Amino acid sequence: MAPGTQAAELLGRLNSFSAAQEWCNQVYCSTCGGKILAFRKALSPDLRAEITNALNGISFSELREFGEWLDALSEVVPRAVEGVFLREARAVSLEDTRAIDRFLLDARRFRSVQSELGFAYQSLLSSAIRVAIASRDSSLVETLVLVLGKDILEHGELLSLALSMKSEPNMRRALYNSLREYLPEVRDFPAE
Repeated sequence: MAPGTQAAELLGRLNSFSAAQEWCNQVYCSTCGGKILAFRKALSPDLRAEITNALNGISFSELREFGEWLDALSEVVPRAVEGVFLREARAVSLEDTRAIDRFLLDARRFRSVQSELGFAYQSLLSSAIRVAIASRDSSLVETLVLVLGKDILEHGELLSLALSMKSEPNMRRALYNSLREYLPEVRDFPAE
């Protein structure tokens, strides 16, 4: 999905920063430092305000288009970025398992945060567990295995469901990577 006008303008503004090497088009570059160096040098209270105002009008799906710039924005204006995530956490429909998937994966860094967003994430996570069990949606179950990690051991019904789907390569990989240290039966899953 192409970003809306406000998102496109902000992304265009961010991409207009030049890296030290004119051939480099990366946000972060191990050779020249990338565009982030010019961005940080130009960062002023006015630019922070411009970014914050733009983020107030950007949707979660638009923010996902920012790629590596999202990390930079999270450092510079963390509350504005969290605001986009919080709006999405409140808006995600429990009927849309793909939207739940995307949000839980993209926002998992907020899972343990003691904030309004952290609490909204936890609430959506609890609801997603119920939805996954009821719908038996393998993608959502896989996402929950990845997000919960060893904490899935506290959710017996969800764990049983995930194990019943072990014939699917992605589920096998998720179970192996998340639980091999805690659950002997997944240690023998073949690495792919």
